[in-house]
This record gives sequence, structure tokens and C-alpha cells, in this order.
Amino acid sequence: MTKAALLKSINFLLFFGLSLVLMYFAFKNVSISILAEGLHKANYSWLALSLSVGILAFLLRALRWRLLIEPLGYKPSVANAFHAVAIGYLVNFALPRAGEVSRCGILRKTEKIPFESLVGTVIVERTFDLVCLLILLASVFFIEVDVFGNFIYNLAVEPLNRKLVGLGGSYLPFVATLGLTSGLLLICYRYRHQLRKYRFIAKLFKLAKGVLMGIKTGFTMERRVEFVIYTLLIWSCYLIMTWVVFYTIPATSHLGIADALFILAVSSIGMTVPVQGGFGAFHIAVSLGLTLYGVSKEDGLLYATISHESQAIGTIIIGLISLTYIFVRKQKPVKATSHEQDQEH
Repeated sequence: MTKAALLKSINFLLFFGLSLVLMYFAFKNVSISILAEGLHKANYSWLALSLSVGILAFLLRALRWRLLIEPLGYKPSVANAFHAVAIGYLVNFALPRAGEVSRCGILRKTEKIPFESLVGTVIVERTFDLVCLLILLASVFFIEVDVFGNFIYNLAVEPLNRKLVGLGGSYLPFVATLGLTSGLLLICYRYRHQLRKYRFIAKLFKLAKGVLMGIKTGFTMERRVEFVIYTLLIWSCYLIMTWVVFYTIPATSHLGIADALFILAVSSIGMTVPVQGGFGAFHIAVSLGLTLYGVSKEDGLLYATISHESQAIGTIIIGLISLTYIFVRKQKPVKATSHEQDQEH
């Protein structure tokens, strides 16, 4: 086994182990019989709409990606861009974040576009997705301020307050932590050129620069209006997918589109955890978020399971179809162009 293969195997096992730990804590002390009964009685007809919208989101991602590639002097087909995106999401079930690299590799082979250029476009995409997530969180805070405020309070403020009370009510540790963090940031900025000599620090600086360049590129590109529209449509698809699954079980059928906005924000945070397909992290985040609406832990996990696993199955199926298509097409002999045929004669 080569060193690269060994590292990939180790990464897979580490992420998979983390996913199992998260799944254990998500379903700990939960009645499996209640979950099984809920899965049996669920109305799965709504999943057809959810999965259809999910496929549309893939297509919109492919169209948005093409907007970033065209300024490089290439115009990939919609089909090739779609298959590359689908395969990328499939790869994420094996190694988190590896799908972004994989889809660049797929499009490089099908469209002969330089790999490094494609990676740059993906950075721009992910930068804007991050911006959208931050905007979503801000929007949810104002639209669902009572629910979101309670979520933040229960998750962070209350535990911190208990620790401070345990320290005699002193806020000195909080002030000291804030001062230390600010001091470290100032030192990093002051000695940024020296710190770049260290490989890990250099990668962090490069990542930050890529994010800033991504934002700048998105606002200066010629077809930026189309790019923003595609981005809004993609996140609208995610919102619809979250919303319609509410109607699969009685416990969440009373929730509306504004509530779906909150659950989408919470689930998006869960999906940022580096585990295969968000397993475990998604379930914990969504079930915790739904408890703020009076939904029991069992019903919250039931919703999370139906939502996540249906999307996962759909993603795997579409990814396998795309992978098969690319493989079969690669095996077919390439027909000679008319110019090449003339030269032969």
C-alpha cells in the first residue's frame, strides 16, 4: 500500500469513527421501537417532491459552476458539469470534503480543463455558500428570534453562566479569555510574514486569502447577477426540501416555512462537521433544533432520519448513475472529427 493510500485509509477510519460516535450520542436513550413504528407510519409521498427538488439543486449547482469556469476560456457542457457535481457528492460519503477535489478531477478528464483552475472556482463557490449560510443564520435570528435566541441561550449562554457561577460569579475568566484571544490575533497579524514560514500556518493564510478572493471574484465577475440568482435558487431548493419533509410525520406537520428556515440553518451547521455525509452531526443538530418547537427527541430524530437518509439515498443513486455514465462513455471509442478524416484520406 502506498503512503497516499494509507493516509486516505486512516482519514476514512478516523472520520467514520467520529461519525459512529456522533450517531451513538444522537440515538442514545432513544426507543428504537418508537422510531421503527414512526418510520412505518410515515407518509413517504412527500419525499418524491423533496428528492426532485434535490436533483434540481444539483442542476443549479452545475449551471452556477459553469459561470465561474467560462471566464477561464472553457465552456463545459451542462451534462458533464452535472455529473461531476453528482460524483463529488457521492465521494463525500467516503471522505468528507474530498468530493470537491473529485469533481474537479472528473471535469478535467471530460473537458480537458486544468485542474488548478477548477479548484479556484470551487473555492469561490464554497466562499459564497459560506456567506449564504451566515446570511441565513442572521435572517433566522431576526425572523425566529424567540426560537433562535432560546437555542443559543441553551446551547452556549446558560452553560457558560453556570461555569461562571461555579467560579463565584466572577467574569474575570471571560475577560481574560477575550483579552488573550485578541492579543493572539494581534501577534499573528504583526508577525504574519514570519509565521508563513510554517507550512500549517501558511495553509491557513492561503485559505483565508482564497475566501477573500472568492468574495471579490463573485462581485466583480461579468455575470454576477446570474451567479447570485443561481445561489439564491440553490438555497431555496434546500429550504423547500427541509419544509416538505415536515409533512411526512404528524409531530412536525404543523411547522411552517419560517420554521423550516431555522431547521435548515441548524442542519447546515451540522453538515459542516467533517464526517461522511453528515451522519450523526445532522441528526444531533436537527433533533436538538426541533425540541425548541416542543417536538420530542424521538420525533425529532425520526424527522432527521427520514430527511437525511432520503437525501443520502437519492445522492448515492444519482452519483452512481453519473459515475456509470462517465465510465461507459470513457470506454466508447472516440469518433474522428471531419478534419481528422480528411487528413486520413
